[in-house]
Parts: sequence; structure tokens; C-alpha cells
Amino acid sequence: MKDEIRDVAENARIKLDKSELEGLVKDFDEVLEMFDTLDEIDTEDVDPSFHPSETKSRTRKDRVEETVENPFENTENTEEGFFKGPSA
Repeated sequence: MKDEIRDVAENARIKLDKSELEGLVKDFDEVLEMFDTLDEIDTEDVDPSFHPSETKSRTRKDRVEETVENPFENTENTEEGFFKGPSA
């Protein structure tokens, strides 16, 4: 576990001292133990959960709208009929 945490911290460019690393190892071990406990629970005859309050989608309906005649009129950053962005 210690090597995995060290690798993740290195990839995230987070510097951990020895006590921080040990604390994270302990914390992750506790979390994994909790998942092991959850795995032991028999849920065979348990109905799936539901949301206690009704939810409705708040997305708008798609509709055709008029668009700008020339989308490039407010920019100089165009090339061959496309917007031109910075080089990556």
C-alpha cells in the first residue's frame, strides 16, 4: 500500500514526508477494511434504494434557433473557415 500511495503522490506532484505517508497508509487501510465489512453484508433479498424525493429533469427541450450570420465577424483568429486557437 505504501508504494501505491507514494506513486500516486508522485504522479500528482505532492510531496509527502514519512509521517504523512504513514498516516495515509493507516487511513487507506481503514477505508479498505470498511469496504470489506460492506462486502460481507447479505443484500440478496434487499430491494434497491430509491430517492426519497421525486426528481424531475430540468433540461430544456431542443429547439432550432437562428444563428449568427458570420460567426467569424468578431475575431481575427480564423484559418480556412475554422476558428484558430493557440498551438498546443
